[in-house]
Amino acid sequence: MSSGRAAEWAKHFTDEKTKVNTQGERIFSPGLTWAEFVKLLDQTFDLRRTRDRARMDLAMLRMKSGELEQYILDFNLLASQGEFVMTGQENPCLPGMFLDGLNVRLQDKLKTRKMHLKP
Repeated sequence: MSSGRAAEWAKHFTDEKTKVNTQGERIFSPGLTWAEFVKLLDQTFDLRRTRDRARMDLAMLRMKSGELEQYILDFNLLASQGEFVMTGQENPCLPGMFLDGLNVRLQDKLKTRKMHLKP
C-alpha cells in the first residue's frame, strides 16, 4: 500500500495518531478499539455508501451567492463520487442538475441567452 487513496488515508491516520513523548520518541497510539477502527475503515472505504451520499448531496447542492467557482468544484466532485461521470461519457441528467443548483439570477440569465440564440 504505497500509493492511492488507501495509502493517503493510512499516512494521514498514522500521522494524526502518532505523538512525540518527552524523550522525543514517536509513539503510535490510535486510541481506538479494533471494532472502532473497523467501523472507521468501513465508513471511509464503503464505496456504495460514499456513492449514495454523494448523489444525495449533489441533488441538494445549491450555489451560494458569489461562489460560482466553488459551486462548480463541489458539483464536479460530487458528480464524480456519485459515479455520474464515466470516462468518455457524461450522464445526460447532469446539465439539468447543474442548472437547478445555480442561483435564480444565473438561471434567468442563461434562459434569456438561450432564447436569443435560437434561430
